[in-house]
Amino acid sequence: MGVKGLQTYVEKNCPDAREKVNLRSLAQDYQAKHGKTPVLVVDGLSCLRDHFYHGGLAWVYGGQWQEYRASLRNFVQNFKSAGIEVVFIFDGVVEKSKRPVWISRRKTELKTVKKIFQYIRSTEKEPYRNLLRLPPGAGMFAGLGLKSLGVRVYHSLVEADREIAEFAFSSDCFGILSQDSDFLIYDMGAASYFSTQNLKRQKNNHITTVRYRVDVLCEHLGLEQSDLPLLACLLGNDVIPHAKLENFHARVSQGSPLIPALARFINGLPPDITVPDIARMISSSLTTVQLFVQAMLSYVLPGQTAKWPVPVSMITKEPALELEGTHAQLKGEERKNSKCPVKHVRPDIRAEILLEAKRRHQNTENIKAIYDILTVAEGDSGVYLEEEDSAIPPTTVFYRPIREKLHGVLYGVGVKPLTGTAPGVDLCSGQMSKLLISGEEIVVGRNAAKDWSAHPGAKLKEPDIILAKPLDMPGGTPTLEALWFGPGARNVALRWKAFMDGMFCSIPTERQKFIPKNLKVLVVILHYMVRQRVLEGWEADAFLIQALVCTDWHKLRRRKVPVDPRAVQLAALFVKGVAVAIAMNCACSWPLAMESCLPWWFFDGKYFHHVYLLVRSGAPVWDLCGRSESRWQLFQLMKDCVSCLGPDEFSRQSGERNSPSQIPGTFQQSGERREEAARPVSMGSSDCVSYSQPGDFWKRSGKTRQSETPTSLEQSINRTQKKTVGSVSMVTFDSVSLKRSGKIGGQTCKTDHGKSETPTQQAGNRLQKGATKPVSKVTFDVSARQKSLPGSAMSSEQSKKKKRNRKKREK
Repeated sequence: MGVKGLQTYVEKNCPDAREKVNLRSLAQDYQAKHGKTPVLVVDGLSCLRDHFYHGGLAWVYGGQWQEYRASLRNFVQNFKSAGIEVVFIFDGVVEKSKRPVWISRRKTELKTVKKIFQYIRSTEKEPYRNLLRLPPGAGMFAGLGLKSLGVRVYHSLVEADREIAEFAFSSDCFGILSQDSDFLIYDMGAASYFSTQNLKRQKNNHITTVRYRVDVLCEHLGLEQSDLPLLACLLGNDVIPHAKLENFHARVSQGSPLIPALARFINGLPPDITVPDIARMISSSLTTVQLFVQAMLSYVLPGQTAKWPVPVSMITKEPALELEGTHAQLKGEERKNSKCPVKHVRPDIRAEILLEAKRRHQNTENIKAIYDILTVAEGDSGVYLEEEDSAIPPTTVFYRPIREKLHGVLYGVGVKPLTGTAPGVDLCSGQMSKLLISGEEIVVGRNAAKDWSAHPGAKLKEPDIILAKPLDMPGGTPTLEALWFGPGARNVALRWKAFMDGMFCSIPTERQKFIPKNLKVLVVILHYMVRQRVLEGWEADAFLIQALVCTDWHKLRRRKVPVDPRAVQLAALFVKGVAVAIAMNCACSWPLAMESCLPWWFFDGKYFHHVYLLVRSGAPVWDLCGRSESRWQLFQLMKDCVSCLGPDEFSRQSGERNSPSQIPGTFQQSGERREEAARPVSMGSSDCVSYSQPGDFWKRSGKTRQSETPTSLEQSINRTQKKTVGSVSMVTFDSVSLKRSGKIGGQTCKTDHGKSETPTQQAGNRLQKGATKPVSKVTFDVSARQKSLPGSAMSSEQSKKKKRNRKKREK
């Protein structure tokens, strides 16, 4: 919420109300006076653009998440070094009265996205920062990332600025840090209002900014502080639109500056006038009167009384904070959908579930979408870098099947009576399909939820209706009670199965356990993208490779990487998938540790873009993996899971499919052959990565592709490596890596313990144990597979084929 024109007026016409201060010095004075550490309440969303995702980070590639995490850590550390404790509060709801403003802003952002793609297609460069669109989930990842750093982080149950003011007032805080003119209106006691926009953090632990002096502003306008809420409502804000007040403004100002004229109008009001009477002086419309009353009450914090009274009848009938967006009971109104009639009811959720959901929401243990669906059956999604009329579907449409299952988990759709009672309706998959076909009643809040999705082509006149569908699990959809409160290892397994089913993940269990924890979300999302046929095989390779090498992100920090429109959309689609996976993880009560789901463990946008261009041009995967056997082996394991082939089939195809000698320079895509020319040469010292024809690399390097692969089994047997970053264990391993063109299906090996295993099983077992010591010596029984091993005799037909391929490359 913001007061129309007030911030600009203060900046231009009341400079004395802007006081430049050093927060370190003020904090020392506060501690000496009160004897406690000063607490600064930070408006989380106000810091996103200028301090978290600051100007030094590339934004069009999909997100520089490791640098983003570093900026979060530095922000907290700067204030800690200055002796200030920071508490973050993020917006947790969009109130019903502010939905029109939300829609208007999203439409403006959609126009901006269109300009961004026009710029990309004409220049192949990142647009200037005036067109900045934050990567998907930047706010969500900021809250979860700050919490992982040990900072207090909260999500609001009402409008965030109100909860920030209430927290500062009730906790006797040092001040609040934001950039919202509403904080000039709230009576926050001794807490000061500091500017985010003017915040400067210096290396000597000095933090400077601007403090806005409300007392100076009141003296300038000739008003008391208790008059400021009325001034804000007369100017217009997100509750009462400025457009409804234009005629009133014209009558009051008569050509003079508006804000001083409104101050004179307030001073001329009789002392016993009520808020509804003032509203009727503006407009005779009942809607305007109700909005005006709601706007006035929103500025009155608990324990405070308003100077301008409101009749008790209006407070009980139209409470300011019991709006649809603040989780009040939905009215049983009827709406029409293009397919069938839709009825709205309050979600019938048990009290203990709601209390736990509220606690998790406020403490940032769940993302805000979970509480919204459980209380008001409504969600929303912002604007992402998506191009209209693209072959890639909008993110909200692409992930709708997962969100349907998410709603099914939260509403108990598909819960069988034998597993216990749960809120919602008991329907099986077949009945749910029949519901749509026959046009039976769909009830929002019971078997469906509303969704405001802003994507190219969306009209945003009415919300979409997303159904709630059951999980396809033995025994039906688990109840929330079982998922959230059930103890024991058996329940842990239930949560994991529910998560995997909700994500449409069919990776066999015996393979899942071999994937490092910090890469599970990556593999699950790519598995879904490949399954939905939106991702080509080589594009999946690019995602996997960058996850293994993105720790070297600093090498590309100051280098220019050409921007590809399809790669931009794929990156946005993937990062949105991370947010959807986190939502499912929350609904299933965290089968994966929340920190391991955050994108800085497995994705860097600029590095992905770089690798994407290299793989497309035909660069060998072996080279892109840094010629590291551990990375190569882990790449093969993850590709196996993403493509989800049978073990024998994958063993036979993996070498041919992933071998550096088998990646062509042309690819089949959308029914057309495309000849790609984007091969990088050595990075060198140039600021710009140059790209040339695929074959040029081999001519310059003077090497043959066969020479890049290991040629002996002894060289390919290494020990497991394990390294820990933060609190997340990031595991890579070296294992048996046969020649890429060989066959390993069915081959067995024996350890010193006499146990027979396939090479892939042995590598996975070593990864599962997390061994940091050299493994026991491995011997191979190769009598039955002698011809398939490296260095063995080849058939005459294979030899001829190899010679023909060599001659083609030489030409």
